[in-house]
Amino acid sequence: MYVDGASPEAAYARWRQTIAAHVKLAMAGYPDAKGRYLAGLPPGETFFVTTILRDPTGFFEQVFILVDKIDLGMVTGRISSEIGVVDGFKKGQVHTFSESEVIDWVITRPDGSEEGNVVGRFVHAMSREGS
Repeated sequence: MYVDGASPEAAYARWRQTIAAHVKLAMAGYPDAKGRYLAGLPPGETFFVTTILRDPTGFFEQVFILVDKIDLGMVTGRISSEIGVVDGFKKGQVHTFSESEVIDWVITRPDGSEEGNVVGRFVHAMSREGS
């Protein structure tokens, strides 16, 4: 999704404002989802979080991270999204970041259903409306 702005910082601020209410809703469910992940999800279920990557030029991209570990307020996982905007990142790359940078979460199930993804569904709906 393209966000217009006078600078990368302005575009980032505008994007964060656009998704803010959905991030708040998503994060309300995060402690429970995280707890279930830490306790061990049922076989075939997978835990992802969403964060926003930024490169040194200020460009940003919202991505899914397949969670490998959450410990001491840090998330470690692998980038699960194709990267199209930011430099220095690639799909499959290990990425460690603060839990404070999590903006959404999703648990996928073997039958293809999912739980969470509040921000993701909002972004998808926005992109469909703009098509």
